[in-house]
Amino acid sequence: MDPFDFGMKFETLRRLSAVFIDFVVLLAIGMDANRNYDHYVDGHSTKIDEALGNTEWRERWKAVGVRRSDFRPFLASEFSISMASLGYLQKPLDRMKLVRSVDKNCHCITLRYSHVTRWPSNSGRRAQVQHGSDKPLGLSLCR
Repeated sequence: MDPFDFGMKFETLRRLSAVFIDFVVLLAIGMDANRNYDHYVDGHSTKIDEALGNTEWRERWKAVGVRRSDFRPFLASEFSISMASLGYLQKPLDRMKLVRSVDKNCHCITLRYSHVTRWPSNSGRRAQVQHGSDKPLGLSLCR
């Protein structure tokens, strides 16, 4: 699944999960979470609710009392918890592939890829998804 922002619908994943498939999901939360933080956290937008499949994330976010800069990792962790509610293995944040693109003419773009599976035996596929360079990609996205 490769949405252009964090506007995916968890209900879509819930329905697809009925056929016992693995997912490779791009969590495009970098710019979206930063730009719209106040809009999402104040409770007036349902976009994150629909992406995570729950509304309880706001209470958990407020309860942890962490910095705004921790919002993106928090959302990635919440996504993992949501997928676990469908019977998938919960993936810790450090096991999600962090992808960055740094261009001199624009801001850093941060994404996380997550391979989500129900079966521990698929760890080889997970490793293939997560294999890659930790160096920023030289993508020219801001021409």
